[in-house]
Amino acid sequence: MVIKKSSAKTPNIKFMKIAAIIGFVILAYLTLSFVGVTIAGTAGSIISIIILLALLVFYFGFANLGKKSKSKSLVFSSWAIIASILAIIILYIIFYFIIKQYPVLASALLSPAGLEEKTIEIDHLMGVFGVLAIIFGLIFLFFGVVNYIFYIGLIKIKDKIKIAQTTGIVGLIGISILILFAFYFIYVASSGILSRELLLVLSGKASSVLDFIQAEVAIIQLLILASLLLESLTLLEGSKKFE
Repeated sequence: MVIKKSSAKTPNIKFMKIAAIIGFVILAYLTLSFVGVTIAGTAGSIISIIILLALLVFYFGFANLGKKSKSKSLVFSSWAIIASILAIIILYIIFYFIIKQYPVLASALLSPAGLEEKTIEIDHLMGVFGVLAIIFGLIFLFFGVVNYIFYIGLIKIKDKIKIAQTTGIVGLIGISILILFAFYFIYVASSGILSRELLLVLSGKASSVLDFIQAEVAIIQLLILASLLLESLTLLEGSKKFE
């Protein structure tokens, strides 16, 4: 009796192409967010979590690109970025539940006039958020260092993926600015400057520190959009070549 082998082929899942499409969707969402089109409340929080989960798939595409192009640095950095995003998701959830546990912050934000009556609660809350800010800053610092390896890895595969070099260079510029901003943010959070400046704003006064932070954030936002576009195009080119 002759047993015939099944002719069914294992489906070829194009992870890089899927990741590229996800990248373009995230790019569209972030563009709308950066120009002021946002979704508030619980729905906005859920969408933020979805975007972070989508980024896991996005960088999994780069892990596959690194594997196909035989770039160990790209594989390692992609998985390290995935780990960083998971840490951010966990911290985001913790932040969300702290907000739920401390409704005094929401009332203070909506009613700055009531700050004097809630000084102790606000001081305690600012201390909690100061710690969270430091942890966030350290995670982003680690994220930035890993991204250096990531973008250098992209530059190294320029012979296989032409656009990878441009993507790597733009990414290195962006991540350098992000790391400098992380150092500054850790400094203002750990020294108590951030808490005092937030209280100034809640009291209706101007804050040069927060104005500077907003300007830095705007620059970082533009670089994020440019990097995300180039990274998505890199994945598309990688999909055409390797998948």
